[in-house]
Amino acid sequence: MARRKRRQKLIGRIGAHIKLAIDRHRRAWRRRKAFKAWRVQHPDGSYALFCAEETQDYLERGGPHPTLGVTNVDGATVTRRAQRVLADFKRAGGTPRHVVIDYGCGSLWVGEALMDYLEPGNYIGLDVVDFFYKEALARLPAEFVASRKPVLRVIDDASLAEVRARRPDFIYSMAVMQHVPPGDLAGYFSRIVSLAGPHTRIDIGTRVVSWPWGRQPNLYWHTPSAVRRALAPLGYVADYNVERRIENAVRGFSLVRR
Repeated sequence: MARRKRRQKLIGRIGAHIKLAIDRHRRAWRRRKAFKAWRVQHPDGSYALFCAEETQDYLERGGPHPTLGVTNVDGATVTRRAQRVLADFKRAGGTPRHVVIDYGCGSLWVGEALMDYLEPGNYIGLDVVDFFYKEALARLPAEFVASRKPVLRVIDDASLAEVRARRPDFIYSMAVMQHVPPGDLAGYFSRIVSLAGPHTRIDIGTRVVSWPWGRQPNLYWHTPSAVRRALAPLGYVADYNVERRIENAVRGFSLVRR
């Protein structure tokens, strides 16, 4: 009887796993189909822009999100997370005089903590669309924004050249890489490292897994080997040593020159 129950339990687990895998495949197929239809209207549009517009529509319809939006998030939770990020930044040697790029700044929950600590103008937020940070600016007190003078830009060639000239000391990209499809991973890293000077420290906040899978159709969990292949032509490697990372509030790795 016990053996039969164990067998039934195992069969149930296998069946649930297969069902989940089929569901993920179907959702991914529908997403690829939606992206293909979107590209008809936006022939030069990227997958990142497609995701951003989709997320914007979702938020405007009142959908919840852990980090994006203003009314759609748990403010206390994201504020605590931002303070942990700031504490790690200070522990890594970050001072108010340093110039920091927040690559994929979103709704500025982390950005607010950083710009409050840094000297005016030293916080630079970049994102693929301006919707998220414009919504955040409406949330923040006008006098705070005026005094901190954040530099906020949509990611394009002109803005990358502009912020590159600032010679940033730190570059963060948190919770961004998991939205990058495998075919775009090299381009994502290329844009980030193009902003770096010899002294710039780069931290990528994301999960890296031994097998590529996703909990949602728009999430891509990349493997260490995929990261290594994408970075190799750029002359960088991923450093997973926690003690040498800037940011420990979220999982991820640092980028260092070979």
